Amino acid sequence: MVPEGTWDLGLDPETTRQMLLAKLEEAVDKALEGSVRARKRVGKLIVLLTQLDNAARVSEAHEVVKAWLALGAPANIRKVQVRVRKQKRKPEKRMIKIPIEAVRAARQVGLKPEDVGTVKAVKMLAQRLGINTHSLRYAGITKMALRGLTDAIIGKITGHRKLDMIRVYIQKLKARELLDEMVP
Repeated sequence: MVPEGTWDLGLDPETTRQMLLAKLEEAVDKALEGSVRARKRVGKLIVLLTQLDNAARVSEAHEVVKAWLALGAPANIRKVQVRVRKQKRKPEKRMIKIPIEAVRAARQVGLKPEDVGTVKAVKMLAQRLGINTHSLRYAGITKMALRGLTDAIIGKITGHRKLDMIRVYIQKLKARELLDEMVP
């Protein structure tokens, strides 16, 4: 059993998304002024935004963003398939979609695959922003659960073979919602 409040570290999916978009906009502005460091920050923020929106592992989002940038960041190709991590036997593939805001930002600054850096660098940026990358994954799962998706559908989207943990997350979320409704 997961202790109360630890699975997503309390990140609100929409608030977190808005924060990432604001940071992305700031980085784009600085990159357009010629800052190489800001251009690289744009790449890392795109990975984090992609991770959140797709409830992906950071390594999956990183791989997808780099592959998409290697194609030239086309606006008409925003879905990229990636091997699901943590599946050693018969690894499946899952589709990850690049957010439209990421497309605009990447094209504005002329982002290249090398601008994204390493997974470790992406994790370090997340840490500086006061979040961790795994909490982004579960904030994305929270968003899906709030939309009413079943644990089986969420599992297909996120690449979970075992639905036990997703059930725990959804049950905790539903329990909180019911408590809020029942207790004035």
